[in-house]
Amino acid sequence: MPWLLTFFSGLLIGLGAATYSGVMASFAVDWLNVPSREGGAGYFVLFWILAGFVLGTVTGWIVCRVAGRHGVLRGFAMALLAVAAPITITGGLAWAQRDVAPLVAGRLVGLAVEVRLPLGVTPPAEPSLNSYVLLASGRQQNTAMGEILLEEAREEDGHWILPGQVLIHVTAEPRTLGVKVGGGRAQYFETGVPARPRTLDADWGPWRTPFHSIAEGEAPLEARLRLVRHRPPPRPEPPPPPPTPLEQTRPDPDAPTEEWFLRTSYASPAPLKAEALQLVRARPDFVPVLLAQIASTDHEAARRAMYLVGELDPPPAEAGDPIRARAAEVVRLAEAVDAEAEDSRDRLYEAAHVLATGVQAASFGLWRAGVDLRPELRAMAEAVHAREKGPPRDIADRSICIASYFDGLERGVTEPCR
Repeated sequence: MPWLLTFFSGLLIGLGAATYSGVMASFAVDWLNVPSREGGAGYFVLFWILAGFVLGTVTGWIVCRVAGRHGVLRGFAMALLAVAAPITITGGLAWAQRDVAPLVAGRLVGLAVEVRLPLGVTPPAEPSLNSYVLLASGRQQNTAMGEILLEEAREEDGHWILPGQVLIHVTAEPRTLGVKVGGGRAQYFETGVPARPRTLDADWGPWRTPFHSIAEGEAPLEARLRLVRHRPPPRPEPPPPPPTPLEQTRPDPDAPTEEWFLRTSYASPAPLKAEALQLVRARPDFVPVLLAQIASTDHEAARRAMYLVGELDPPPAEAGDPIRARAAEVVRLAEAVDAEAEDSRDRLYEAAHVLATGVQAASFGLWRAGVDLRPELRAMAEAVHAREKGPPRDIADRSICIASYFDGLERGVTEPCR
């Protein structure tokens, strides 16, 4: 390959390498949890763009010159491969290091905790934000918060023992457990839990004491640990909104399907809802109206329609595609929320919670119709997990729980989703 052609080919390959490196680095920002404060994520991406351009250009020159002896196209193709391969491998290594929740036998893992109070110390009278367990994982102290179940406290040999559980939410070590009970200061324990637990624990481990000094006059807590299958605490379903006057009235039998469809809402009185459902299902335009409601820009109307899909046995299979589209919309709305923002949970729920609960409810009816929404449920869980900050993760945990429930149904196991 001539020197001039080699020079310009190397520059072209360098530009391509810079673009590819920048794209890969932008993904790696999330995979590696590169902090966005003080422009850290931007500098990270910029560094890899510059490195990709410089190294790609130099590599392009060398490979084009050497391999170009056997033809210009051959030299250019070999240079592209020589540049793209290491960038792809480096991105693959970053992807392999991403924060994911470790699984044992395909299920999420929880760290069960029992906290033993000193003699003479009683547990707080009522649950509050001052009592919790906190699991910090990895060098960046990626944290997950769990509850201390004061209502399940018991007394043994004069000591009060308080149970709790926290989700092991990332693949990282070392892991440190923080425990705070009532008005006392948080105390911290080494856990010895590996980045990727392989098995669950059959028995409790030994009682542990804090690894740091305790403030004068404060008695040390004790804690023992056990790896268990994570079971998110049951969350009470929000009460349905009160029915509007329109939902409580019976329209004319010849009224449009849209009017009767509104009476199928979960907020309608049961007799009216049953009558409305029987009438609209017998009409030829039921499916188009249902699909239009699912696709509505009014999220509450879309959720009512998706709830109805979840109740029908079976619902029309045509509802599968628009509900998949709503699940994809939940993912897009979640990804538009900055996971590093302190209010990411509030912004996420304001934008996507209504649609997400509708998709979750609809997945049960669609399963009966032979439509599998497990990929969409897991995609939603992955998109919202970091933005929900910590338990209770109403969207992520329930989506994973529903998908696992369907996994069990495939195996003939009917373990309910809690």
